[in-house]
This record gives sequence, C-alpha cells and structure tokens, in this order.
Amino acid sequence: MGRAVDITAPGGRVEHRRPRLGDLHWDGAVWRRWSGRRWARAVASPAPARLLDPRPLDADPPLAPEQQRRLLDRTVEGEVNESGASVVLDGSRGVVLGYCRRPSVLPHLLLTLVTGGLWLVVWLALLALVREDRYRFEVDAWGNVWCVPLRAA
Repeated sequence: MGRAVDITAPGGRVEHRRPRLGDLHWDGAVWRRWSGRRWARAVASPAPARLLDPRPLDADPPLAPEQQRRLLDRTVEGEVNESGASVVLDGSRGVVLGYCRRPSVLPHLLLTLVTGGLWLVVWLALLALVREDRYRFEVDAWGNVWCVPLRAA
C-alpha cells in the first residue's frame, strides 16, 4: 500500500490519507490514479491536455456511457492490434487483457547449441509453463482509460 498523500475526492476536496484503488492524485504535473500498486497515468483520454490541468477532473461534465464505452473499445482495440494482447474478459467493470510472456528465443537457442541439445528440455518446459500478465482497462466518467494490473495467470 502507498504512503499517505493528498487525494482529490469528488467535489475537489483534498484529503491526506493512504490511497485506495481508483483514487485520483495531482502530482504537480499530471493527474494520476492509484492502480492498487502505484500511481499510474491514463492510458488514453479524449482530451489528453485536460490531464495536465490541475483543476479536479469532476469539474468537467461526465460523458454519456455510450461515449465512455466507445473510448474504452477503441483503446482495447489498439492494445490488441499493436501489443498482441488478447481479450480475456469483457465485463461490467472494464476489459481484461492478457499479455503473453514468452521466453526469448536467442539465449535458449544458443544454450541448446552449446549444451549439445540438453538445454532443449529446459526450454520446452519453459514454453509449457508460459505465463500471462493481465490488466483491466477501465474508463472513468470523463472518458479517461486507466490500466489496473491484476495477478498473473
């Protein structure tokens, strides 16, 4: 859990406390949101310059749920196309994406050649135990898309 910081509560009221998931914090340069592990920047925003403005985000009118969902879908589509992520779950709280962690080929190939093929057993075992990093992409009322890391599967 993070140390106590100034959290901007709805209505612009500032509280000094430990962060909770979804809390917003102005760090002097940009708005950040507590992801459960660290303060993270928005992955996408309909107005990126707005995230550089110190006024509380809830001073702006919220977007319609359809617009929020469209922005989330566009961000997820970009992640799937550019990063090779796969959609694990499309739920009410957001979209969970999985990023496969594959062992790098070159070092394992070199070790297999150097050990006369013995390392191939280890390499195959690593391929069988491939892990996946999962992240939930959530959209807030103003259309900013935030990434929340989940436990690895």
